Amino acid sequence: MIGLDLSEAQLASAAREMGAARYPLVQGAAEHLPFAADSFDLVFCDYGGLSWAPPHLAVPQAARILRRGGRLVFDVASPWFEACYDETASRVTTTLHQDYFGLDTIVEGQGAVSYQLTYGDWIKVLRGAGLVIDDLIEPRPEPGTANGYNQTDPPDWAHRWPAEMLWVTHRP
Repeated sequence: MIGLDLSEAQLASAAREMGAARYPLVQGAAEHLPFAADSFDLVFCDYGGLSWAPPHLAVPQAARILRRGGRLVFDVASPWFEACYDETASRVTTTLHQDYFGLDTIVEGQGAVSYQLTYGDWIKVLRGAGLVIDDLIEPRPEPGTANGYNQTDPPDWAHRWPAEMLWVTHRP
């Protein structure tokens, strides 16, 4: 197991929180992975490099380092979540605020940029990298359970619309 992050601060935090299970931490960008081809059985990303690096560059890198049969599994925000995000209120609402087809590049605070693709564009990027899509999971919390990542209005927004999506793929 290897942990990867672009941020020195995130890597330092990971080192402090690691506990007894020690594993290497590597600084690197998702769009330029510093690993040999065919070297991993699993690449897992939870709101990481595939949210903050251009997916058309990062996904082929993840596919490149996977062995045959290896899996790329990642979690990103749903385009519905992004389309309903109200910048002024700093929360998701039941109103569309963004153009679904214009979500590609989102300027965040402090000069950061995140990326959000439509469902169709994710499929094109994943298939274009030679990956097979095994599943798309849209977690749905129980009624009355608030979304765990961001403030939403109403609090159970994620029970009615998908707030995130978990892609499960493999390299044939």
